[in-house]
Amino acid sequence: MEFKISPEQMKSIVNYAYKNMPKLAYHNFAHVASVAKRAKALARAEGIEDYSVVQAAAFLHDIVYYIGNKDNEEKSAIEANQLLKDIGVHAETITPILGMILATKLPTVPRTALERIICDADLDNLGRDDFLQKCELLRKEFGLRDVVSWYTSSLALLKGHQYYTQSARKDRTLGLERNIQQLTELVLDLPR
Repeated sequence: MEFKISPEQMKSIVNYAYKNMPKLAYHNFAHVASVAKRAKALARAEGIEDYSVVQAAAFLHDIVYYIGNKDNEEKSAIEANQLLKDIGVHAETITPILGMILATKLPTVPRTALERIICDADLDNLGRDDFLQKCELLRKEFGLRDVVSWYTSSLALLKGHQYYTQSARKDRTLGLERNIQQLTELVLDLPR
C-alpha cells in the first residue's frame, strides 16, 4: 500500500496546526512550517515521490508542546492520531506518521527512511546560518538566564549531532561544523 494524504486532508492538517500550535518563541507554527518545507525537500532528494506523509508528520510533530515535559511527542502522536482519523486518513497511513512524530523525541532514534527524513528536517537548523538566532529563541522559550550553561549544553548537542540522510549530510555538515566553531568561540568569550 502506498501511504498518501490527499490535498484536502493536507489542508485540514495545515489549518489545524495553524490554529492549535503553541504560541511559543520557537515551538510555533513557523517552526513546523519550516520543518515541513525541509522534509519535502529531503524526501524529494532521497527519491521519495509522495512526500505528503512526511509533511503531515512535520506539521503535527509538536502540536502538543509544554516546556519541560518529557512526553510531548507521545501527546502529539495521540492528538495527531485523533485528527487524522477524524479527517479520514487510512490507518495504514496514520501508523508511519505517528512513528515519525515519535522519532523526533531527543535523542532521536529513527528506524525508517521517513523517520530519518523527519528527524533531519526537525534539526535542520543545527546546520543552518540562522542557528544562533534559533538557539536564542529556544533559550528565551525555556526562560533560561544562564547563557553560559545554555550555550555549553547547545554545543554538546551540536558536537553529538549527525544527520541521517545523505541529502542532509551533504547540505548541512559544513554548516554544522561552522556552528560548532562559532558556538565554541562564543562560549569561550562569555564572562563567567
